[in-house]
Amino acid sequence: MNELQMQPAAGEQLVRYVGDWLRFSLTGASTDSQVFLRTNIGRAAALRCEIIDEIHQPEVQVETAWRDVPMTFAHGEWSVEFALAEVGWFQAKAYVVDVDGNQHWPEGENFGLSVHSNDARCANTIYCCFPRMFGPNKPARSTTDRDDDEHIRRLDEEGYTVIPPSGT
Repeated sequence: MNELQMQPAAGEQLVRYVGDWLRFSLTGASTDSQVFLRTNIGRAAALRCEIIDEIHQPEVQVETAWRDVPMTFAHGEWSVEFALAEVGWFQAKAYVVDVDGNQHWPEGENFGLSVHSNDARCANTIYCCFPRMFGPNKPARSTTDRDDDEHIRRLDEEGYTVIPPSGT
């Protein structure tokens, strides 16, 4: 069996949004094998129950949210796609079952997926105001403070974004 390569890569972590699609693929597995994606994507309700059960009964850990989804072979790789319909933190990892029934996993940790609400995708506004232009400084002809110039210059040199003293 060749080296197994999963995409997105094992150990990688992504942020996506409800309504997105995510495609998993695996190369390096022979066509006479069975290939699955072990995942808890789409199982947010079961995950919540597991978390609650783990608190109430820490000695019993069932992990019922995991499932093995068959991957299909086409164009030289095994793949499966998911519509992301739930907010939550999910994991996945592809594996191969060879003709002798042995499991083979790609090197690395599980793939991690943070799915956020579609409302968080866009229309986020970051408003930056110039507080020196309000309050007692409002009628001032100059709002720069010479005592802060050295401090601002040092922050600028360290790579911080410093709002210049101009602007209204």
